[in-house]
Amino acid sequence: MFRLPGFAALRRYSTAQQPVPRYLRRQTQEKFDSKSQTVPRHLRRQGQENFDSKSQSLPRHLRRQGQEKFDSNSVPRHLQRQRQENFDSNSVPRHLQRQRQENFDSKSQTGPRYLRRQAKENFDSKPPSQHNRTSPELLDSFVLSNRLKKLCNVGNVDGAVELLKNSPRDAQNVVVWNTLIWESMKAERFSLAYRLYVDMKRRGFSPNPRTYRSMFTGLSKIKDWPSHSKQLQNARSLYLNFQSHLNSIKAHDPTSPHLSPRPLDAYLRILGDNRLWQEMFDLYYALPSEGPGAPDEYIYTAMFYGLAVTPTGVDALTVQKKHAHEAKILWDMMLKARVKNQFTIDSTLVNSAILALSLGDEAEHNLAFSISHEFFGLAKPFDLSQNKGSIPLSSKAFDAVLRLCNASGNHALSIRFFDEIVRRTSKPDSTQVLDQGHFNQILKARLHMPDAGTAEFSVRTVETMVHKEASAGKNGPQLRPNFGTYNLALIACWRDADWRGATRLFNLMTGFRAHDFMDGSVITNPQRIPGLRYMNPAPDHWTFLIRTALASRSRANVRQVLRMINHFNELSVETASEPDSHAKPPESFFTGKLAKDLNEAIKFVSEGGSKFAFARQELEQWAILGKLASSSARQQMEEENDVSDFIPTYPTRTP
Repeated sequence: MFRLPGFAALRRYSTAQQPVPRYLRRQTQEKFDSKSQTVPRHLRRQGQENFDSKSQSLPRHLRRQGQEKFDSNSVPRHLQRQRQENFDSNSVPRHLQRQRQENFDSKSQTGPRYLRRQAKENFDSKPPSQHNRTSPELLDSFVLSNRLKKLCNVGNVDGAVELLKNSPRDAQNVVVWNTLIWESMKAERFSLAYRLYVDMKRRGFSPNPRTYRSMFTGLSKIKDWPSHSKQLQNARSLYLNFQSHLNSIKAHDPTSPHLSPRPLDAYLRILGDNRLWQEMFDLYYALPSEGPGAPDEYIYTAMFYGLAVTPTGVDALTVQKKHAHEAKILWDMMLKARVKNQFTIDSTLVNSAILALSLGDEAEHNLAFSISHEFFGLAKPFDLSQNKGSIPLSSKAFDAVLRLCNASGNHALSIRFFDEIVRRTSKPDSTQVLDQGHFNQILKARLHMPDAGTAEFSVRTVETMVHKEASAGKNGPQLRPNFGTYNLALIACWRDADWRGATRLFNLMTGFRAHDFMDGSVITNPQRIPGLRYMNPAPDHWTFLIRTALASRSRANVRQVLRMINHFNELSVETASEPDSHAKPPESFFTGKLAKDLNEAIKFVSEGGSKFAFARQELEQWAILGKLASSSARQQMEEENDVSDFIPTYPTRTP
């Protein structure tokens, strides 16, 4: 039987200077005096080069085993200091006092800053929020962006620029500069936005795709490009810089998702508004056919939008036909690119394509009708297919379809589509699609139809718009009749010699009662009908009112319209028609026509006489108005420098 050796064996091992086995050291450890700090001789002899006999540090095997047997006096002092759990604020550890003495008063009872930040519960120190020395907070870029937006929202764009330029560089980044550039574009400070773009690069901030998109989108909002020729040069410079930006990205990572042509759609709109169609196609063909940077639905939408811009000049009709043919080819190319690049055809893309195709001939018109049938479910008569369309019909898209019907001469089809949309939107859960532009297109279509009752149809259409406006809530302003609406309806009344319908339109437009200007019912101070939104008639409205009264061959009707004009006192043509119609003639045309028609009406009334005693006094007032109108017309014609080539859209028809 195996027997463990005793203490004598351990001595024999130590005498022979042989290493003690681990099992002997573990078994005989309890025989040592736990209070003694003396290490056994045979352990001191082993490894003396790395062990200081005078040191109070214990060997590793003794520290691991039986540490609980050593009393507090045998624990090293630095361990005693570190393990004091409940010491007061005056007993700051020495090794902590020696650190950062240059910023710490040793006599103070306040702990170092890094200890206060770590929330030492047992230190008697003030919280950081109550300390005298508090570090200031750094300005964050998000906070700076919000400050810039607030200043721009109140119109202080220049103050926002000064704030950004005086802000710390650590708070500035590309996002902050993009924010101010976009706010400048929203305020129509186009030159300031471009200067910010240049200053941004000078300060070391590289523009990103969002920067170029903000610049191009802001410039695309310009309507009067002849007065902003400098901005067109800036747009071209931005395009070259954006090309360099894309090339640098492509050299680093040819498959980068930042290789997107998205900012270029706004630049294509800029080129289209300036009628730079060749530059549009140069840009389009410079794009890759597939992969990153290939044309998407936004690029094709901008291309169709540019082709739909009406050209000017003597060869305008020829250019229109050419653009419609190019739009047809571009549509086929778009369908092929859709398969390669997997983009979606939306309502805006279809809308732009239909507008461009409507400028062409029968072939382009047929393609446009097939597109409207495929995507919107609007089919021609006798089409037995049950296609309901794949895209929800929007207001702009429906306006493009109605324009297509009128441009192709299918005026009855325009009214049929209108009735179809009215039926669709009559459901409770349907989306409101109709607006005033759709009603105007219907009135135009009705004017081109030879059917009788055009005036009554037009008046009822305007009355329907007024009633729908009152019941549409927040969508009411979209259905409100405008100057073009009343102009088209009055033309229909003139053609049908319907004076009664013209007076109904006068009531809806002005808010006055036409009955207050009739013979025997004249009111000195007529009042407007409460609860109606009204507008003062423009010179073209007065012209068609006078012509309608003359067409009725009733002197009572002519006297009534003369009293209306005298009440409004608008013979000097101070206001112009709303620029709603594409066939809006210059002001001098209507001013001259109004003066001529007014004098003709006065002459017609004077020849017939009157049984009323006050007729002579009214005739004198009307004669003065006629002279004033003629003088105003001559003055307007003298101020007109350019020769007008206006051709009336609707042929006059003598009843």
